[in-house]
Amino acid sequence: MKNAWVLAGMALLLTVGCGKRPAATLREKTPLEQWHFCEDTTPEGQEPILPKEADWLSVSIPHVFRLAGLHEHSAGWYRRTLPAGAAEAGRRFYLFLEGAGSVADVYVNGEYAGQHRGGFTAAMFDLTPTVRFGQDNELLIRVTNRETEAANCLSHSNLYYTNGGLYRPVWLIKTGGVHIYPDMGSTGVYLTGKNITAETADLEAETIVSNSTEKPATVRIRHTVTDPDGHSCAQFEANATIPPGAVQPIAAVGSIVDPKIWDVGKPNLYTVKTEVLVGGKPVDTITERMGFRTIAMDGDRFMLNGKELLSRGVCKHHQSEYTWNAMTNEQLLEEWEGMTDLGANTIRLAHYPHRRFEYNLADERGVVIWAENGLAGQKWDRGIKRETEPHADGERVTREMVRQNWNHPSIVFWSSGNETYQEVASHYADIIRQEDKTRLITYASAGEKPSNVDFVAGNTYQGWYYAHYTDFQKLPENAFISETGGGAWITHHVPYGTIRWDVDRFEPEEYNELFAEFRFQTVFRNNPSGHKMFLWWNFREFYNKKFKGNRNTKGIWTLSSMPKDYYYHFRSFLRPEDPVLHLCGRHHFYRQFDPDNGIKAYSNAVSY
Repeated sequence: MKNAWVLAGMALLLTVGCGKRPAATLREKTPLEQWHFCEDTTPEGQEPILPKEADWLSVSIPHVFRLAGLHEHSAGWYRRTLPAGAAEAGRRFYLFLEGAGSVADVYVNGEYAGQHRGGFTAAMFDLTPTVRFGQDNELLIRVTNRETEAANCLSHSNLYYTNGGLYRPVWLIKTGGVHIYPDMGSTGVYLTGKNITAETADLEAETIVSNSTEKPATVRIRHTVTDPDGHSCAQFEANATIPPGAVQPIAAVGSIVDPKIWDVGKPNLYTVKTEVLVGGKPVDTITERMGFRTIAMDGDRFMLNGKELLSRGVCKHHQSEYTWNAMTNEQLLEEWEGMTDLGANTIRLAHYPHRRFEYNLADERGVVIWAENGLAGQKWDRGIKRETEPHADGERVTREMVRQNWNHPSIVFWSSGNETYQEVASHYADIIRQEDKTRLITYASAGEKPSNVDFVAGNTYQGWYYAHYTDFQKLPENAFISETGGGAWITHHVPYGTIRWDVDRFEPEEYNELFAEFRFQTVFRNNPSGHKMFLWWNFREFYNKKFKGNRNTKGIWTLSSMPKDYYYHFRSFLRPEDPVLHLCGRHHFYRQFDPDNGIKAYSNAVSY
């Protein structure tokens, strides 16, 4: 399939305008939203062949196979037309996939343009060698989530559904011959605050520049910095000569006076405009944001900007009830509004890298992020041993996670895995440390203790999968809690105070309330300093192979975005300054219990 072939399908091809800009202008970024889709029916293990006749569906991106009636572990073709004007010869055409589950192969005019393995990190393809200028081009992407084809790229686990397809946005990016290079799917600009004091801070900027022309290029890299109030506060430059066909990092350092610190609830963001100039004229530009903050560990304490951070919040997946993993910006924003209303100061974006859109929201809201590489639960995966050894794809995915999300001040924790092989997680922790020595590295453990991490956090479920809910108060097991929670199905009920439940069979809301109340009392009232991290699993219910065959019910929101009763109890602790009064039991509309069982209310209001 990596050789040229003739397209035989009969679908109408979609187009995107190529614009009228001359070839030397700055970059253009265009969303590619409308495609045609068909299933790949080639038997697994054979060379994929585009079907000669197929029922092509018109689809919008984001899209997953399930929306076309296919099962999770399918493969499919996406196609559209890509115009390229004759005047654009000499420009670079890049295809940017924010997420393709799990392996994407790209073809232009039947010529192979490249492959990306990994369902949760972004991919960038240089289409230029395969584009024919002055005509329409045929762009095809084969995406597969078949189990053998997607092996060893940190995307399959029994803890969640991957749901194959182009489930995150797709972009076409056009640049000039000399441009900022999308290093490993990143923006190509890495911004780092160093030597941060109240009086001054250094801003290190590394820009990856490509010269795809046939002549050496003498460039000036200019960084213009705007402070959180919109005032220009610094400008600094660096010069270099880049050989023809070379990609070269160019470093520069500027000084910021009286830096405004990014902190929890204080999202001070600086804007950095990076320009590439040739002959004094800009030929490429990218604008990024960053924040100045310090991160350290003092014994068992998280220190953010020299103050202890007691990490309180939730975990979340990238999934909704009707669109599965193909979530829109509006759906994601709804979740973030809910988590902001809850009062969480920390969000664990599990179990894989999420969209940059979400990291941006965390930056803007002053919320700390735990970002994870996707090595999650492989040893529990239906008896199939996956990724039992470190491998090149896992290393690359881990590096991509770090580089693609480098500039987000909200990311304080990198995670090398979750409930998996500790030797592999230790190796990927080394990879993270090679990439980034400024953040803390962690791991979410079900008893494993990988080395080379700054701390191991625990997935603790006393009173749900094992033991009694009061065993939660035991330390040090629960000093760092990466997950805790219990299921609650809003049509299952027992009298208040009743200890009765059956995992994946009978999950009454009232028992979960009792379960949560003990944890909240322990963490927020009895021993807050003994619990440095407390993250609830999960913010929203999600699909997996559990309750009723396809649901994890531990969310404090239902899959359809309805808050459960204990959401308000959690909120009353996380936002003590904001009065809460909530009467429980609104989902229990047909009651058969004793009439004197009582009425439960959650409130943080104090009467005098």
